Amino acid sequence: MHQMTLLKDGTPVVLREAIAADAAALIELELGVFTQSDNMVRQVEEFRAETSNEGQRQYLQYAYLSPTCLCLVAELNGRLVGILRFIGHQHQRMAHSGEFSMKVATAYQNQGIGRCLLDGLLLWAKANPSIEKIKLSVFASNAPALHLYQSLGFEEAGRHPQAIKLAPNRYDDVINMYLFV
Repeated sequence: MHQMTLLKDGTPVVLREAIAADAAALIELELGVFTQSDNMVRQVEEFRAETSNEGQRQYLQYAYLSPTCLCLVAELNGRLVGILRFIGHQHQRMAHSGEFSMKVATAYQNQGIGRCLLDGLLLWAKANPSIEKIKLSVFASNAPALHLYQSLGFEEAGRHPQAIKLAPNRYDDVINMYLFV
């Protein structure tokens, strides 16, 4: 997939599958999001410890070759500003579904990049005969993300109370959502 799309303000953005050469730029993008957001399961130290250029390159190569995985990036003026990772289930009885995660660089949030990435995922999933259901998990306090998912037809499947411990005596619920394609 490689397409040009427009943001809310008419700015063109390139939506394409990530390639191994994007590894370092993706690590930089994700590191920026991890350092500036409370809406991540992993903390920045965990991300740094678990992520390497070589590991990222291997994942991107795997996703590129897999018929049930997709790694989309949003590129604005030559800079990666968003990423969406979809992983299809490997078990036969669950292979009709998969789960995605998405990150948008903080400076580019609320401009339509997340919607562009999700539109790309939905287009890909509808054309993929193996994928029938898309799932996600989102922090209950992440109102902009919830609004986006609901506007695209995602429905709540369940809630995990106090699944995330943000600080002593400060928790957030996790909401599971799904969409049949």
